[in-house]
Amino acid sequence: MNTTIAAPSPSIEAELEPLRILVVDDDIVPRMLVAALLKKMGHHVLQADSGRAALELMGREEVDLISLDLGMTDGDGFYVLAELRKQRSDRWIPVIVISAHNTENLIIKALDSGADDFMTKPVNYGFLRAKIRNFQRVIGVQRRNLSLLETVSQTNQKLQARLDYEERFSQRIQKTLLLGSIPPITGGVYVTARAEARQGVNGDFIEVTSIFPNTVDLIVGDVMGKGPLAALMGADVKLQIQRYIAQSVIDNPNQLLSVAHIINAIHAQLTHKLSELDSFVTLAYIRINCTLGTISAVSCGHMQPLLINGSRVRAFGSQHLPLGVLESEVYTEEVVEMGPGDSLLCFSDGVTDARNPEGEAFGEERLMASATRCSPAIWGPAARIDLLRRDVKEFLAGCAPTDDLTMLVAVFPLLSPVPKRLQASKELSQIAQVQAFLYENTTEFNLPDHVCFKLELAVVEVFTNVVRHSQAGLQHSSVDLLMWCEGQMVYVALESIGNEFDPSQHVVFDPDDLSIDHTGGFGLHIITTLTDDLKYVHDNGINRIQLGFSLADS
Repeated sequence: MNTTIAAPSPSIEAELEPLRILVVDDDIVPRMLVAALLKKMGHHVLQADSGRAALELMGREEVDLISLDLGMTDGDGFYVLAELRKQRSDRWIPVIVISAHNTENLIIKALDSGADDFMTKPVNYGFLRAKIRNFQRVIGVQRRNLSLLETVSQTNQKLQARLDYEERFSQRIQKTLLLGSIPPITGGVYVTARAEARQGVNGDFIEVTSIFPNTVDLIVGDVMGKGPLAALMGADVKLQIQRYIAQSVIDNPNQLLSVAHIINAIHAQLTHKLSELDSFVTLAYIRINCTLGTISAVSCGHMQPLLINGSRVRAFGSQHLPLGVLESEVYTEEVVEMGPGDSLLCFSDGVTDARNPEGEAFGEERLMASATRCSPAIWGPAARIDLLRRDVKEFLAGCAPTDDLTMLVAVFPLLSPVPKRLQASKELSQIAQVQAFLYENTTEFNLPDHVCFKLELAVVEVFTNVVRHSQAGLQHSSVDLLMWCEGQMVYVALESIGNEFDPSQHVVFDPDDLSIDHTGGFGLHIITTLTDDLKYVHDNGINRIQLGFSLADS
């Protein structure tokens, strides 16, 4: 009986794309025969006369399908199958095994080894065409899927690039508009703040302003939620507070608005907007009145600020709901006394909620203990806040914080008049800023030229040594420089966290060795020679170096 194989319809053939097919056989006659049949079908054909040649060619060429003879002498077909299946590929490459034998065991072994179909020699053209056509359909689907995946991948890349841009932009908003920098404060109080954003962006914000005479207003807040929306809302809250205070000063320049008055006004302005966005704002608003020696504070769902005096620490500030929760909420303030040597700590819940590898929270108890550990009033705010940051980092033991670590420290200095202050990053690039600070204040103090020369040379040398040798174990730590006159002396003190470094004990100057790399060499000799009074204190991880220069005629 004759069997007639029907030709495929033109429409089906038109839809199927030709393939790149690799024919592998060490016998040239059957290899050329299969290659000719495949070319007749319209496919592009590659040939290999051994298993090794096939694997080498596969490393260079893109192949859609493989016709593989099992009985080759140079690396049999099973070896080639095993090597092909070891290779990871982003697409499926079907293998049709061709063999002169068709025993059941051989067929099962070939399929188990990774073959996708089986044919016996001599190859039947009709069967081969039908099998290839079936694989064409499947490969066509695979190509379309890969094309869709590539399109999706490109779309995802564009989307991720957009999200990355928005993330960077939001971080700029947070750094510039929400956190910003601390402006120069007058009235006898030092203020510094640190905000270390966890991965991502949220609505933590800080504001320090000194609009009213001899007062400093401190604001630490947090908008519910994360991401760009929280950052924008935080910036809007800051703007509303600034705008309201500025307009009030214009309308009533002689009236000092209370903290409670400002908070109630802002609450009234923001409640409707926050309700529409299903959000709220926690906030601690503190005012330091340097004339009265008082602090007024209200806590709107935020962590209460801590007032620290020596070993005593207490939380204060009247507690209320966050802004935007209850429209009828009326905010009141608590007023306490603050005197020379006292310090104030404001912080976000990201500090107390920071968790170590065991899941234990840092908590308020540890924060209070850390705050009192660095409480001696002779230290400025930069060293205090760095020590607090280091305590939290050491507690985290490498774990990422779950929220932003935001802290603000304000200090009432002991000395009167209050020393001039500069907070500089612990980097050599800050030397120019240190020199500018010294020049400005030596000019203001009207110091003799010879004192100015000695003071600048010695202080810059100390600052350089602090940066190079007093390691803090903390990124982005700072140095506080304080400068004041007392009787016939002018003093400059440098304070920072770090390992113990006493310049007066490291001087081993050798006049024959002026190497700048010689520890305790010429630079330290300059410090001790040019200063009339040199004192050093190291306690609880904080270094304080005080340099004194006589104003008496030499």
